[in-house]
This record gives sequence, structure tokens and C-alpha cells, in this order.
Amino acid sequence: MALPITLRGSAGIWMINGPPNIDKPHDFPRETSSKCKVMVFSKDGAMLAWSNGDCVKIFDVAANKVLKEIDRPRASLMTFSPKGTYLVIWELYTVDKATQNGLPNLSIYDVASGQCLKTLIQKKVTHWNPLFSDDEKICCRNVNNELHFYEDGKFGERLWAFQALLFNGDEIKTKLHLQKVTGYSLSGAGPPYMVAGYVPGGKGQPCFVRVYKYPNFGGPNAAVANRTFFKADKVEMLWNKASTAMLLLTTTDTSESSYYGDQGLHYLGSNGESSLVHLGKNGPVYHIEWSPKSTEFCVVYGFMPAKATIYNMKTEPVFDFGTGPRNFGFYNPQGSNIL
Repeated sequence: MALPITLRGSAGIWMINGPPNIDKPHDFPRETSSKCKVMVFSKDGAMLAWSNGDCVKIFDVAANKVLKEIDRPRASLMTFSPKGTYLVIWELYTVDKATQNGLPNLSIYDVASGQCLKTLIQKKVTHWNPLFSDDEKICCRNVNNELHFYEDGKFGERLWAFQALLFNGDEIKTKLHLQKVTGYSLSGAGPPYMVAGYVPGGKGQPCFVRVYKYPNFGGPNAAVANRTFFKADKVEMLWNKASTAMLLLTTTDTSESSYYGDQGLHYLGSNGESSLVHLGKNGPVYHIEWSPKSTEFCVVYGFMPAKATIYNMKTEPVFDFGTGPRNFGFYNPQGSNIL
């Protein structure tokens, strides 16, 4: 039986059957609101959440029913934690007209109970979502040049008093301070868990990415790996599955050679090794894919027709697919084939 396809449009949200039953109607309880601006699946596809302008609905795909409705009519962005335990909702930041104080606009909900576990202020949409490790033991978010870490879903003690919900402080387990940190990445695998922070350069100083082993953040030599580079307006950090190495895709908005900017690819191992990945053709990087075995990666790059090359952990090219009209490269789950 083919998997159904979920569609979102001006007519709401609905499902259609995949081939060969594409002409048969699906029994999904169709959402007819024209204000469905966001929907998201959990990583395993078991849960679906969407906003219809009135509330957020959490839908159990296997049971084909709505489990919970959450009163967040202004939801703009949503994401599930890796195991689907939590749903994180972001709304546009607003202030209270009377007090001029900012109102919490980031909420973390327990999917099973529909209970709100934590509300926070997250003004910027950039890096809005907290990051979870794959086992959900660690949660991390950036707060004013600090990375705050929570453990085991303990986001803050909650007290009920006089029918009002009160928060009795945060359950922040530890913090990592990096002056002017703008990007961060938490490895999926662990323990040990690895944390990377990106700090942009300025006034002749280079940009850098530093990697730490959680929770060992103290002291000037706490970083287990470091990579510095120039010419980077933003950096995308990509961990391999085993969390033994990451790839850094640096991008400049514009450059002397291109109105569209330049890109660079760097390798950074959690053992301290680092190097520049030498690409065999000029042009943009379209796609980077780690092998599930964590022993190699594929890069699709260069002006069209693009090249596709597989590199080992020493950033040496081990196989070149040549040029062709391609934009992506994907491994199968076993890492034995590539599409």
C-alpha cells in the first residue's frame, strides 16, 4: 500500500492516497480553514500538527484522529522534537500595550498530554527553534550570547496557585558563554554530546567555529576542536550521524568575483582535526549529504552542469560522478547506495 500524500493550500489541509489508489478518497478528517499557514510532521511520520488560525491541532496519523487542540491561534512556525515527545511553537513577538514588556512567544508542549511545559521569549525568527539531541536528553537554545541547556525535559518547575499557573524559575542545567555567538549546533548522537558554536569575525578578526564536549565548558582550553576562516556572512553546520565530525558550509552574500557571493566547505572533526574541502569546480554548493555510516560524504557543486564527488574523512575525493544536470545526492539508510 502506498503512503498517502498530505496537501496544504487555500482550501485547508487534506490527504490523498498514493498509487494505485490515487482516485479513492482518503478518510482523513479534512481541515477546511483557509488560514492553515503551517503544518509539520514528526520525524517518524506518526504525528502531524497544523495551525488553522484558531488553534493548533495534533493529529495521530495511525489512529486517524485529532489527539489535542492547543490554543495558539497565532502560531507561525512549529517543529517536533526528534522522538515526537514535544511540540515547539513560535509566534510573532509582541509587547504588552500597558506595560510595554515583551510577551512570551515560544512555547514547548508535551504532545501526549497537550500541557504547556515552558514559555519563553524568542524575538528573532533566525534560529528560533531549540535543538534536541536524538534521544531528547539534551535541549539547547541561544539566549544573548549564551547557550542554555536543559536535560531530561525539565524546562522549569511549574506550580499551581489560586487557579493561576506560575513558573518557579528555570531548570537550566548549564550554560556555554560565547561572545557574539550567532549560530550553534547540537550533535544528534550521544552521549557524549557535542556542541558547536559559530562566532562571526570583525575588525580584522576571523570567524570561528568551536566544538565542545557537553557539559565540559569551563576554562580556555575546553574546546575540543576549532576552525577559523574569513569571508563568511553565515555558516551552516552539518554533523554526521556518529557525531565524530561536522561540515561547515560558509557563505558570503556578495564577493569580488560574484554578485551572488562565494561559498567554502570546511571539515571539522571532534578529535581536533580540520581542513578545507577542495572542490573540483568553481560555483555554488547545491547539496551536502553525509553517509549514514559516517565515513564519507557527498557534495554536489559547481556551475551547471554540476559535479558530484564523494570524499572520505581525510577530505580526499574517492569517487567522482563527473558532471551532469543534478542538484541533490541522497544515501539509502544503509549507506550502500546513493541516488
